[in-house]
Amino acid sequence: MNRNIIVIHPFETEEDTQFSDTKKNWNNARTAKRKILYEEIRKEIQIEEKEPADSDSDDEPSLKHKKRQLHNQITEQNIKKVKIDSSERINSIKNHYTDYRFINGSDIKSTNQRIRTKAESTISSAASSFDTIYILGHCSIGEDSISSIDNDSRITAKELADFLKEAGLKTSYAGKIKIYGCYSGLGISAESKSFAKRFSEEMKILMFHNCRVQGYTTYVGNYFKGHKIAFTGNEKELDQFQKLDSTIMKTHDFERRQLLEKKLDKGLKKISTRSSNKIVDV
Repeated sequence: MNRNIIVIHPFETEEDTQFSDTKKNWNNARTAKRKILYEEIRKEIQIEEKEPADSDSDDEPSLKHKKRQLHNQITEQNIKKVKIDSSERINSIKNHYTDYRFINGSDIKSTNQRIRTKAESTISSAASSFDTIYILGHCSIGEDSISSIDNDSRITAKELADFLKEAGLKTSYAGKIKIYGCYSGLGISAESKSFAKRFSEEMKILMFHNCRVQGYTTYVGNYFKGHKIAFTGNEKELDQFQKLDSTIMKTHDFERRQLLEKKLDKGLKKISTRSSNKIVDV
């Protein structure tokens, strides 16, 4: 089944390292998966084409000839069938591992008509419940904005919702939108909502009622098989990091704030060695 996988870096700046690395690693991972499956199909065809050894050595030459003719006939039919099946499976692989399409925010605002039209066409093509849009950016607990890693460019939840609508996303879009940043799905309290929650509310204001918005409740870091993965500890550890992050936000002393940030970073890196996704619907 064809599906759209669109990765958006929604900032009007040059590509940063996060966007470039993600593009490279995800494309490499997709290519590697395809190669493995293609190789399996080729092996099946080669097995069918092999001729069996003569098992009945005492047979008359004429009988051997008839057996070989029958074998060749059956083998040709099998090879033809395997190749047809293989062709269908290859097409299925191509459809399942759809190419990721990457869009930088500057593409939407480009003065180059071709670049802008291509970006808008890509976003407007997202429609079904099988489609996924990834929003790349740096996020923190309970913040109203995400930022570009290298360029320190920020965009609020409202600005992101407006950006997607202006870029051509249809209000009928029924797929997922994943906010691909640290703690994008985590708020400090009921009053301090997560970025993903704020974004979801802004999308509903713009009449996007069918899509599912997802955020991460933990640190997003490292690459695992080509994909950026979110790692989390247990609920107690998560609560500790929430409280520590809240303390950092309220600390005005520069040196103490630096010490607390190092403590938080060290703890998060320790947890990031545990391979466990933590994604939530908001």
